[in-house]
Amino acid sequence: MRPSARPNNTKVCGNGNNPGLCGIGVKSLWRLLLPLLICWLVDSATVLARPLLFFDRPQLGMKVAYELEEERRSSALEESKDTSREFRERLTVQTRGWIYHPALCKLTLRFEPEWTQGTESFDAEADQTYDSYSPAYFMDATFLDTKPYTLYLYGQQNQTRVNSVFAHQTETRTDGYGGSLR
Repeated sequence: MRPSARPNNTKVCGNGNNPGLCGIGVKSLWRLLLPLLICWLVDSATVLARPLLFFDRPQLGMKVAYELEEERRSSALEESKDTSREFRERLTVQTRGWIYHPALCKLTLRFEPEWTQGTESFDAEADQTYDSYSPAYFMDATFLDTKPYTLYLYGQQNQTRVNSVFAHQTETRTDGYGGSLR
């Protein structure tokens, strides 16, 4: 058998001019697709007028901070100086929206990444540098806000650094998830 020859039980769809229709005529195809196309065009105006998921334009914010902390200690025997420098950048993106209808489910989404770079120098020691990234976020959803049986769900994450005179820096990460039926 030659490689291009077909076995006798193989069906060839259409003729050489129109091989893709496989038993469906062009008129039958248009009869099938035309009502779907009309429904799609008519319904798209309704769908575009009231989307199923809506978000307001995001609100943007930015915070830049520089902190210099210098501590000097002196006694009759010695003097010492500790210096700490920290530079923080925070970007805030927040939006509100709803699902299907504002009376069904209201949403609030906020993302606040923060980058921190710092240097600590102590007497007679090499400078210590650190970098950190905190991907803080907050989101909540309120279902059936106007009804007496409102469901409220939330989730959040926050990461903070705490400086102390008598201890090293401590980094704390807090995750919170919950809900209530009011």
